[in-house]
Order: sequence, then structure tokens, then C-alpha cells
Amino acid sequence: MRALSQIYELLLFQKQATRYSLFYENKHLYGRRKNFNGALWSICNILGVNCDQLNVTNMQVYEDELGLTNRDARKYYENGIPVLEQQQFSIVGKREIPKYSDALERLLIAEERRENIEMGLAEENEIRNEFCMGLPITREKNEAAYFCYLLIDPSKIPSMQNCIFREFISAIFYVGKGKRSRPLQHLCDATKFRQKHVEQLPEKLRRILHLWDHGFGVISLHIFFNIHATEAFIREAAMILAMSRDNLTNVKKGEFYCFSEMWNSKQKEEFGARLFMNAYYIFKNERCRPLMENELGH
Repeated sequence: MRALSQIYELLLFQKQATRYSLFYENKHLYGRRKNFNGALWSICNILGVNCDQLNVTNMQVYEDELGLTNRDARKYYENGIPVLEQQQFSIVGKREIPKYSDALERLLIAEERRENIEMGLAEENEIRNEFCMGLPITREKNEAAYFCYLLIDPSKIPSMQNCIFREFISAIFYVGKGKRSRPLQHLCDATKFRQKHVEQLPEKLRRILHLWDHGFGVISLHIFFNIHATEAFIREAAMILAMSRDNLTNVKKGEFYCFSEMWNSKQKEEFGARLFMNAYYIFKNERCRPLMENELGH
């Protein structure tokens, strides 16, 4: 099933990969290369196609393109660089890829290698001590009614059940905070703009409408409930910084308050990366269902 999911992702996002890279992407599942090759052969046989038609390219061609020797090739794939689209050079030419903060990149690589690294814990404890045990200085009404949320593009997640951390991160297109039905308001705004035939739409709303128009819904993942407004602002800002605003549809970069204003950039990024990892675990357990346009009650 995992091999089929990998092939589906290649075709859906028009990526290319080698058999070698696909095997090392999930080596812990396949065990030996012959197991993956057997699964790939079965898929080709059932569909009546060859590997090239499934975007699984010739490994030697790819290695020649990258200038790899046979000795280097295995180490190259084992270091977690599996998909041609993620390389500076590829058979299909150069492509722009997401660039996250150093902290989030380190966490992504550690997760792929099944390594356990700790980051952002000191900042998490500092925030908790400030807002849970003390008397918080809030910029809005002093009520613990806020939460953070992520708008997620389900078209970038081939299998919800087997979603990996990098897929989850790549699918996030907006980070927000609010209370009550604030996340739903973005979807309602998109519908209203469509009905008014507005041409100049914010990128966030265009992304929502694009998903609906192509048969996908929008996942609204709510995280970090029952917090003060100021804490929600801090968590939102840290996640935006860790992700990099270039990879999001957020217009503003977010704001830090109280003790968090004294954190350096590394601390802020590591805290944001930690929050994304926590959100990923919530997503894996929640099994969130995408919302379609006709489900908004208008």
C-alpha cells in the first residue's frame, strides 16, 4: 500500500523519482530493495504500464545528471534526498522548492531519519509559566478563549492515514489565531467574494476557491485551545517565522509579546518548529475532514 501511495503522489504532483530513492524514503517499511521492486512490478503489471509512465525514472540517468559516482549514490539516497523535484538539478530542470527555517528543516530531517531531537521546550515552559501561573498582560480582553489554527491543503497529502511530517508541513497554507468560528470566516469570505465576482482576491481566498474548484475541501485544524489572546499571538508568530511567510498566504509576519520579545531568532524558530510537530500529532489523531463549499450553510 505504501508503494501505491508513493506512486500516487508522484503522479498527482507531477514529480519524478528513482526506484532507489523511493525505497530509501521508506526503507524501514520495505526492509530489502527486492520487496519494493516486487511491489512496483505488481503495480505496473496491474495497470499495464511501465515505470516511466508512473514517473519512476531510470536511476543511472538521474545519477549522471547529478554527477554521482556509484560509490556516492547509495550514501546520497540514504541521506534523505529522495525526490527529483527537491534537487537543485534534475532531469526536468531547476525548480523552486520551499525553504523553511533552519529549525524546521532540522526537525523535518530528524523525523525522516527517525531521530529524536528536542527543541523549543524551554520556550514552551516559559510561555506556560507566564500565562498559566502568573497574571498575564494581554493585549485584548483577559479571557482564555482563544486558540490557533492551520488551514491545510488536502491535495498535498496523498494518504491521510499515512501522512508524514513533511507532507503535513507542505500542505499548510495559512496560520491563524482566533476564537469561536474565526477559521470558518475565511471560507465564508471566499464564498462571498465568488458570489460578488471579485477578480482581485487575496492569495488565501484564491487558494481556498482553487481547492473547491478542483474537487478538494479545506482542512481547518484547531490547536492549542483555551489560551489568552497574547499567547495565541506569540504561538502564531512563532509558527509563521518557522515556516517562513514565503510558504504561506499570511500577509503579516506575526507579533511577539512579553518574555518572547527577548528571545533570539533561533529560539523563536525552534519554538515554532516544536508547535508544528505538536500540531502534526494532533492532525494524525484527529483525522480532520475537509470542508466543501456547499457545507458552509449559506
